[in-house]
Amino acid sequence: MNKKRFATKIDWFGLIILLVPAIAVSIFTIISIIDTAPSSSKITMNIMIVISILFWGFVLLSLFATYYELDERKIKARMAFFRVKETEFREIEDVSTQEFGKSIIGLSKDVISIKLKNGNILNISPRKTEEFLAEIEDRIS
Repeated sequence: MNKKRFATKIDWFGLIILLVPAIAVSIFTIISIIDTAPSSSKITMNIMIVISILFWGFVLLSLFATYYELDERKIKARMAFFRVKETEFREIEDVSTQEFGKSIIGLSKDVISIKLKNGNILNISPRKTEEFLAEIEDRIS
C-alpha cells in the first residue's frame, strides 16, 4: 500500500478558532494606524502590523498544512508545524466517531477518535471521513 494523505475538514468551529483572533488583531491594528498621531512614536503601530501579519500567517498555515497521512505502518497527524503525532496501526485498539473531542488535531467539530492500546487517544478530523475509516480498516487487517 502506498501513502495516502487526507486534508483536514474545516467547518464553523475551525473557522471561529482561526478567524476570530486574527480579525480582532487586525481591527486593533487598523485602530492603531488611524489613532497614531504623526508626532507620536510609531513603534506601537509597527508592532501591531507585525502581530497582525503573524496571526494571518498562522491562519493560512493552519488551513493548508493540517493533514493526516497513512502509510503501510502508521498514521501521521500534523497541525501545521506546531504539532505532529504518529502512531502505528498495531497500536490501535478502537476507532469511533464523535463531536468535539479533547485535543483535536484538526479544524472541525466532527472527530474520529482513535483509542490506542497504551490508553492515549488521537482525535482527528479528516475531510473524507468514510474513506479515511475504510483506509484504516484496510491497513489494520
